[in-house]
This record gives sequence, C-alpha cells and structure tokens, in this order.
Amino acid sequence: GGVAAPEPLVAIRSSAFEEDTEQTAWAGQFDTFLFVSGEAAVQAHLRRAWAGLWSERAIHQREALGTDPGQAGGGVIVQRMADARVAGVLQTAYVAGGRLREMVINAGLGLGEGVVSGAVDVDQILVSKEAGLGPEPLRFRYTVGDKRQRVVFDERRGTGTRLEETLYHQRLRAALEYVELCELVQAASRIEHVYGQPLDIEFAFEGTALRILQARPIGVFHAAVQDTVARDPLVSTSQPDGVTHDSSR
Repeated sequence: GGVAAPEPLVAIRSSAFEEDTEQTAWAGQFDTFLFVSGEAAVQAHLRRAWAGLWSERAIHQREALGTDPGQAGGGVIVQRMADARVAGVLQTAYVAGGRLREMVINAGLGLGEGVVSGAVDVDQILVSKEAGLGPEPLRFRYTVGDKRQRVVFDERRGTGTRLEETLYHQRLRAALEYVELCELVQAASRIEHVYGQPLDIEFAFEGTALRILQARPIGVFHAAVQDTVARDPLVSTSQPDGVTHDSSR
C-alpha cells in the first residue's frame, strides 16, 4: 500500500543510419520529444519518431545526397531527461571563425533545445588550446549575452517544454562558473582525443553534474580537410640518401 513512484520523464529521439557522418550532418532534421511520461505517451511518441525518419523532408534529403535506399532508416532512442539548469553546444575547433586552436562554446540557461534552435540568447566563450588543457588556468574570453528567456519543463501540462522569461538578475550573469567551464573543456578535450578529430558536442549541467548529451563530427571541418587534400596534397619524394621527405609543393 505504498505511494506509487512517479513515472520517469524521458526524451524520445530518432537516430538515422546516415545521420551526422563525417560527410553529412542531419542535425535538426528529425523531431525530438522531451519530458514524455507514461507508457501510452511513450508508445505514441515512439511511433511519431519512427515516422519522422520517413517524412517528405527526410526522403528529399536522401535523394539530394544520393543515399542508397537500402541504407535508409534508423532507430529510436529513449533517454532519461536531464533537467538542465544550463546547456549548450561546444565545438572543439572554432572552424567558423578560422581559429582551429580554440574551442568555442555557446551556453544558455535552461534546456539545450533553446540553444540549438536559436530561440534563446547565449553566452559565448572562446578557450585557447595552445597551452594545453591540463591543470593550468584556462586562457579564455567570455562574452555574456542578455539571456532574457530559457526553455524549461512545462510543469502545467506535465510533458513537453515551454519558453519562459528569466529573472532580471539571471540575464547578465555568466551561465557557466569557472569550475564548470574547466570541467566541460577538459571532458571535451578527452572526447576529442578519443575520436581523433574536431567534434560538435552538446552538453548540459543538471544541478552541478555535467552531462554530455551527444557528440558528432564537425562536417564543415571534414569538408575543408577533403578540399585541402584535393587541391594541395602532400607529395612524397625519395631523396638520394634514401630519406623520404614530404612536400606540398
């Protein structure tokens, strides 16, 4: 006769076979459903997520990319919701700014949905990788945004999210404390080392706990590398002394 435990809140999202490879990025192409609760709701949203893999938009993109129909499709993932206090996106190389020895972080208040969709303003942090990312103090530039809104759990409906105004004292305060920034940067550096290439990483802080939500290759970086290899390849030449030298000219 004890009190029944509350239903867990989960996120339901699809993951296509061809999604976020080194050559293509499908971020934002498929629907994600947040704070879903109850068996019936989970089943209904599983069907919606699966159907999203075969939407007109998805089929058109596959045709445009020349994807083999036999490789199309994917799966659906059910994950425990991280009720983020702060969330955002980190790129381990600032490709858009042409600064490959810097990480760039966009961090906003509330759930990462607001940051990824561009619905909320963010802080931007550039972190130098030149001096290494060990125990030494970070070298970084922190630009605080006017974070007027955040995406949060819609408690009234008991499911989904809503956009709400932030309190005045929260707006111009840094979203990330220094210790959180250090933890995030060091985690991102370790993940980049494992994958061996620059990554686009989504993260959240649930209370004080760092959650790495997902990581994908930076498609623009890979395209730039392929272009460099094609236009200016390294040419191996054997010298008389038997030593092999590499030259780009």
